Amino acid sequence: MFIDSLRKFGSNTAIVTDKGERLTYTELADEIDKFAQEIGDEAKLVVVEAKNEIQPLIAYLAALRGGHPVILLADGATDNSSQILDVFKPDILFKKNQDDQWALHFLENASKEKLNPELCVLLSTSGTTGSAKLVRLSKLNIHSNAESIAKYLDINSSHKVPTTLPFQYSFGMSIINSHLSVGACLLLTDKSISDNAFWRLFTEESATSLYGVPYTYELLDKIDFVNKDLPSLKYLAQAGGRLSQELVLKFLNWSEKNNKELFVMYGQTEASPRIAYVPSKDLKYNTDCIGLPIPGGDLSIIDENGIEIQDIHTPGELVYSGPNVMMGYAYSKEDLSLGCTLSSLKTGDLACRNENGMFKIVGRMNRFSKIYGLRISLDEVEQYLESVGVKAIVNGNDTHLIVATLNVGESDNIIKLLQKKLSLNASALYVKELDEYPLLKSGKIDYKQLMSYVSNTKVETSYSNLLAGFIAVFSNYNIRETDSFLSLGGDSINYVEISLIIEKIVGFLPDNWEEMTIKQLETINNKSTVVNNERRPWLVISLLIGFFIAGEAFLHFRTYLKTGRSILSYFNDTSTIVYNESFDIQTYRPNHLVKDPIDNRTIMEFNSLGLRSPEIAKKPKSNEIRYAVVGASTVAGLYADSNDKTFTQLLSSNLSEIKPDHVVNIINAGVPGYTLTDELKMIENILFDLSPSKIIVYPGFNDINSICNVGASNSALERKPLPYISLPNWVETNSMIRKNTTSIRATKTTTSKFLDPHSIDNSEYEKKVRNIVESVIDKGIDPVLMTVARSYVNVSKDKQLSLADTSLFYYKCLDLDGILAVGEIYNEIVRQIADEYNLKVIDLAKLMPGGKEYFVDGGHFTFKGEKFVANILTKELVINREGK
Repeated sequence: MFIDSLRKFGSNTAIVTDKGERLTYTELADEIDKFAQEIGDEAKLVVVEAKNEIQPLIAYLAALRGGHPVILLADGATDNSSQILDVFKPDILFKKNQDDQWALHFLENASKEKLNPELCVLLSTSGTTGSAKLVRLSKLNIHSNAESIAKYLDINSSHKVPTTLPFQYSFGMSIINSHLSVGACLLLTDKSISDNAFWRLFTEESATSLYGVPYTYELLDKIDFVNKDLPSLKYLAQAGGRLSQELVLKFLNWSEKNNKELFVMYGQTEASPRIAYVPSKDLKYNTDCIGLPIPGGDLSIIDENGIEIQDIHTPGELVYSGPNVMMGYAYSKEDLSLGCTLSSLKTGDLACRNENGMFKIVGRMNRFSKIYGLRISLDEVEQYLESVGVKAIVNGNDTHLIVATLNVGESDNIIKLLQKKLSLNASALYVKELDEYPLLKSGKIDYKQLMSYVSNTKVETSYSNLLAGFIAVFSNYNIRETDSFLSLGGDSINYVEISLIIEKIVGFLPDNWEEMTIKQLETINNKSTVVNNERRPWLVISLLIGFFIAGEAFLHFRTYLKTGRSILSYFNDTSTIVYNESFDIQTYRPNHLVKDPIDNRTIMEFNSLGLRSPEIAKKPKSNEIRYAVVGASTVAGLYADSNDKTFTQLLSSNLSEIKPDHVVNIINAGVPGYTLTDELKMIENILFDLSPSKIIVYPGFNDINSICNVGASNSALERKPLPYISLPNWVETNSMIRKNTTSIRATKTTTSKFLDPHSIDNSEYEKKVRNIVESVIDKGIDPVLMTVARSYVNVSKDKQLSLADTSLFYYKCLDLDGILAVGEIYNEIVRQIADEYNLKVIDLAKLMPGGKEYFVDGGHFTFKGEKFVANILTKELVINREGK
């Protein structure tokens, strides 16, 4: 093992601390052997509270040297919780005593259970939760991973690395192990990268590399790292969670311009911890990937049956095998006698392989969150809250932990408990008090619903002054105006939060603000306010013009996102809707993403067929439920802010819950603007090839436009409504005003002669619906018909006119009574055809409530509407049919 070969590096500098201490490898080896003698020869279970200082580092290395399994915990962890000590009953604890001096404590109640001779390191699986579930890592695990990391990063004895992470964290431990294994130098420091002292050490010692989790890189971006002069730096390396594409590209561009390298890596504690990396030369074309397996390792992707997936862009569970795969988990002292129980590691991450052979994470199967680089078990957080008398359910992502509780008035207490337990800031915690928990049809907790509580809410607090902001972020009510960020012991986590608060209140971030007192910062704020309050009449006109231009730009962009038919598409050639010559229809642009311009979140994602659906194989699997839903913009989910929030994908989630032993694929074949003619082409040219067992038809009312085009009356008006403003047709504001003032131009203000709905020839509509049904039946597929729901049906009479605004705008030949009548005539045609062919009909027009709670406009659904439709389909297609 590498720990046994340190002396061979002799006079090479092994450690330099931020206090000026220096040790050569010979001196380090001497200190390690001396400490190992204190522990003794007989194998003992050792607990080391880790901190980036010489004493705990030597304690860790001495345990390795003496063959003593070592549990690494955070500094002060055993004072906060005795769980690890109670469960595993270690022989030795190395921690600071009451006078703040490091000391070795021999524990009296140690258990004498046998320890496996290959057992080396034990780490918590859940960051700082203090879980008694530990990962058992062997000597081979630790050594092979250190060797592999040093190989692919080309670490050698000339390298110098600052300790940017605590070493009880597996990533931090791997940095120490990999560098010591080749005789490199550790720059041992606990300083934050926001601290000037960190960068003094970095430059004075000519550091060659810098490691960090995503939050580290957010902070580097915040402190303008790219403009630092660091000639000794050779490469940057990142792991510990997904780094945003924006930051990957930013640091990649910087590294290329400055002849540096950037490595994006992936790992888990269970793999000691490194699993994969993207070679720096390949990162430019694989910025969303975790890359290739590390030297000596192997990656594969398996389906739900455990069969390896060879096809590219086909997701499955990521599986890793290699000499660094853990021995297994430990739940008690008895487990420490066990040998290796695993040959491979199922990561719990969903991944696929791209055309370059690179692996890409597309989701997470298990219930973990990574916040600030800390891996947090959501189930263990629930268990902890229960242990302190709080009934709650927990979900989370990579930025927030969301807690839903039935305990009224407990929100503040829960936040304080979790802040202390998890060492997270309040801004990363969100508590929702409920009367009852959201449940799935199966009766299980609907954890996805928890995420919706904050999906449309930016979880941040607005502070009236800087003092309030400091108190909230530091969770310390004793803070005074004479305190500063540095005097309060600010770290890299709260650096970003405090700097954002200062920017918001003061208006800019002053130089050396970290050293300034809160009172000094408030003084700057007051001066800024005086300057900003000067009257500038010319500014009003400029602002009005600016608002109009900005509003017009927004409306064009919104149109582009929804339909692809905006003026913007002429400039960037990336219209969302494209014409497919082969099928003589329009589809979404294949393999295209539509991003939110504010937070770069993916709003719409289209597969290779130009459908707003996941990629799907042509041939269904034997245990697969595969349905297709065809329609226009309502089916497409025009206002759904992600694919997962369309009723088709919500239906897929419902069926997966009810049928856990089946693969479920619901194909969203909705495209804005589709008429029944287009829907038939979609079915025959695209959907038939995908062999769904059912095709659900939501006909929509776009065919009404053909009525208005041929039958609208041209008779003169006896009373004219208020005139429209006159603006060019390309000005989106023109359309917006017309749509939103339709109600004041309704029949009560004019005697215009509209079409009589009962005089309209509906045979063409009936023929088109019948053609679809017969074509689907001929193919041996079950058609399911739906009637069309509208916001202004199933509501009181006095609400109908305002709710029908957009429909009145689009169907200009009909008044309110007319569009109500035509809609019901068309829906009745659907019911009659379903009855004639003995088909299933889902009468959404009768089942769905109207109003703004369920509809965005006349016919498009809100998220609540999308969920309602998905639940109706679930009930009608599965639950009622099977009697569940």
